[in-house]
Parts: sequence; structure tokens; C-alpha cells
Amino acid sequence: MVWYAVTFFALAAAFGVLTLIGPRRLFEHGPRWYRDSDAAAQRALTPSDQAFRYGRVAQGVAAVIMLLGGWYVLDRADDFDDEPAEASAEEVRAAAERAADAVDGNQRLATEPGHDAVDIERALGPDLLVEENGAAFTITNTEGEHPVCLLIDERVADSPPSIDDLPPYVDEELAREAARSIVRVTLSTSVRAGAC
Repeated sequence: MVWYAVTFFALAAAFGVLTLIGPRRLFEHGPRWYRDSDAAAQRALTPSDQAFRYGRVAQGVAAVIMLLGGWYVLDRADDFDDEPAEASAEEVRAAAERAADAVDGNQRLATEPGHDAVDIERALGPDLLVEENGAAFTITNTEGEHPVCLLIDERVADSPPSIDDLPPYVDEELAREAARSIVRVTLSTSVRAGAC
């Protein structure tokens, strides 16, 4: 970000010098290859005094704009660090609690796979690391500091549905087996300091 500010300040200095020199001097002492040897034709090609004044004003305005742009970029440079700061202990804990809130109370079939580190990482964001240990997840910052443990417990949400709630089957034993396979579990979470 500092290089952007340096560029703005360099352009401001260049426009400032051009303003001080003035467009008339630049025209009179500039390259001669485009000049006509005929004096009458040369007078016809020379810009008016008003055009020179407008040129000087435009260069001055450009210098001021570049100067303000450089100050703005320097002021905003702190907001755009090249390397983001590592998450603090409070930020790791808050992220773990947000992930816990996202999972807490969810229901799923008992036959479905549980949450894994990818699901938890998606809930946390890119600045934190997740280490899976069964239903326990250790969450740290990218340096591996400030560990927080996120535990996910599963408990049966309700009893299996009765056979009457299921579609009719040819075999009653098959219907009982189907009823047992539809058991739903509710997820509950807890967050504590330290690794799991």
C-alpha cells in the first residue's frame, strides 16, 4: 500500500513542477520538430493565453488530487496489512461458539454420517485450523495457538415411528426394520478451553 502512496506523491510532485514551470515555457522551450519555420504559421499554431492559463490550472488541480490521493492511501494503509494478524484467544473462542450454535439442535438420521472437520472449518472460516478427534474438534488459530475444544454429542431425538406411521409394506418385519432405521438424533454442542 505504501508504494501506491509513493506513486501518488511522485505524480503530485511532477504535476506541481509542471504547474510552476507553466505550459507557456514548456511550449516555447519544448521539442522543435513540430515547429514550422514560417513565423506566421508558428503564431497560428501557438495556443492562446487563455489555453495556457487553463493548462496551468489543470496541472495544479491534478497535483492537488494526487496529493490528496496519496494521503488517503497512507491513511488507509493500516486497514490493508499484507499479513493478517493471528486470531486471538477471544476470537478463536467466539468462532468456536458460532460454529457450536450453527450445529446445536440440528437433527439428522442416525444412519447419516456425523459432522467432520470440513463442516466445522466451513462454519469457522479460513483463519482457523480444525483437528478432528471423533466427535471432538480442537480449534486453533493458524499458528496452532489458543486451542478450544468443540464437542458434539448425539442423543436420540425421539422414539422410532410406529408401524402405522410408515407406508404399508408387504412384510410386517420389514416395516419394523424400516421404522428402526428412521431414528433421528439431535446434536448438542459444548465449547471449553484447551485441546480435546
